[in-house]
Amino acid sequence: MWINPDEVINRYLDYAILASTESSASIGDLQFDITIDSTFVGGLRLWLPVGFTLLNVDGSETEDPTYNIWTDATNDYSYITAGTRNDYDSVCPGCIRITIGFPGVQPDDDPDWYAGTTWDPGTYHVRIFHVKAPMEAGVYQFKFAMGEYSPEIFDPSDWPIMIVKSELNPAYITGSIALCAEEHAPEPRESCTLLDTARYGKVWVEGTTPEGRSVSARYYFSPADVPSEGFPDSLMYNFIIFGVAPGTYDVKAKAGGFPESTGERLTVTIGQSLHIKPFYLVYGPTLDVTVWSKLA
Repeated sequence: MWINPDEVINRYLDYAILASTESSASIGDLQFDITIDSTFVGGLRLWLPVGFTLLNVDGSETEDPTYNIWTDATNDYSYITAGTRNDYDSVCPGCIRITIGFPGVQPDDDPDWYAGTTWDPGTYHVRIFHVKAPMEAGVYQFKFAMGEYSPEIFDPSDWPIMIVKSELNPAYITGSIALCAEEHAPEPRESCTLLDTARYGKVWVEGTTPEGRSVSARYYFSPADVPSEGFPDSLMYNFIIFGVAPGTYDVKAKAGGFPESTGERLTVTIGQSLHIKPFYLVYGPTLDVTVWSKLA
């Protein structure tokens, strides 16, 4: 997405889904098509980002999301498992993880279990029923992995993405973020002499529409969002916040070691393409602690 943002704008916006609201849930089905060119032994895993919720037919949140899943890769539900990961999961905290191809019960004496299922060449489909869309607009990435236990996660540039929008004809906001690595840098900043380009963080907008509806949209940035060439842009993280409804917003951002900060206030109109000035974050407070051991 960060390699060719124009493709995202021109291709994926046509397939964007509406965000849920407090008074109206946006519910539908998701389908993933997986094409395999040669015989493959193993399984696949798919993570639904935080914000997506799986529902029962009556609209209540399901306790066992396994039965919201259908696939033509197997008709045996003992080879399909799904559940929400805890907040300490190392891959996708709080996400719903779907696994297909491995038995749900791990035997102690069957090493073949870890190899997984044999998949013949062809196209397989995974459909997820009764999915409630997030309330926050923006780009959502679906982590994906295939292989023997434990499957290897694909490169982030190959993850499927989906845009959630808060308006039928939404705007989008572009800009850049600089992480000032100088200690005791004053805030607000308009320049930095030492920048950190190896952090992960979030930039988002919070505001209200002309009708008084609370809305928000976000983008998670990473070192991959730092351009490989050009100065000083090469030291900043580029971001694109999609799906923004018309309204008045505050821009906010944070990153690891850089506490939340509020930037400029802006007004967005329907279908607008808005580029904002660079946003500078500064280091948060540091605490040095010396621990003495009585056993020493």
